[in-house]
Amino acid sequence: MRGQRALCVHYTCLIVYIDLSIHICVCSVSDVMTVDPVCVRAQTSIPSAAHLLLHKRIRRLPVTDEEGRLIGIITRSNIIKAAWESRKTKSI
Repeated sequence: MRGQRALCVHYTCLIVYIDLSIHICVCSVSDVMTVDPVCVRAQTSIPSAAHLLLHKRIRRLPVTDEEGRLIGIITRSNIIKAAWESRKTKSI
């Protein structure tokens, strides 16, 4: 493979790329977005957010304020990081 470049792409990105290259002008974001996403508030506990992520089989949760406006997103990675940090501080 001398002189060739290797490219590592996450499978979801590859699927999106293939789909976009074929259907780039066919639809808009509103055609494919989740209309009524599961959301949490900033005051929601980490265990509650983790429960939603696992049981609803989703990877990200929009975080909204009292008026329902988006103020952030919490991910599975955020939950794992918080648990790890909590564990580290308890062991000190």
